[in-house]
Amino acid sequence: GKVCLSLLGTWHGEPWNPRSSSLFQVLVSIQSLILVSQPYFNEPGYQIHQGSEEGRRRSQEYDDQIHLHNIRLAMVAPLRRSPLGFDDVVRRHFRVLGVAVLAQCDAWAKCATSTEMRMDLAAATASLRD
Repeated sequence: GKVCLSLLGTWHGEPWNPRSSSLFQVLVSIQSLILVSQPYFNEPGYQIHQGSEEGRRRSQEYDDQIHLHNIRLAMVAPLRRSPLGFDDVVRRHFRVLGVAVLAQCDAWAKCATSTEMRMDLAAATASLRD
């Protein structure tokens, strides 16, 4: 998805101030709001669903989308076209961790909320195997 943080000016709250804000603040916000087990509930207005069956379902569907986009954008895309100067790093990373990465992708597909998402995740994972 998109990163919406008050520091980036994409959500209400304290905005970015070039005189006092820092990259550290952005990274801590991303770590504490996005890189968590259930980021869905940190989206504006979604915390009202926390603790409900609907919230659990929506959170899992949200996670499915994150997993799919992680495979496509953070794994397959760099393998197909690495950022300039990073080709060796990207290829070495997947050579060393490829088995574990594929196992995680397979687990995401197995636990997906719908047949369609399982198929999408399996297809994206198959792209990694190519």
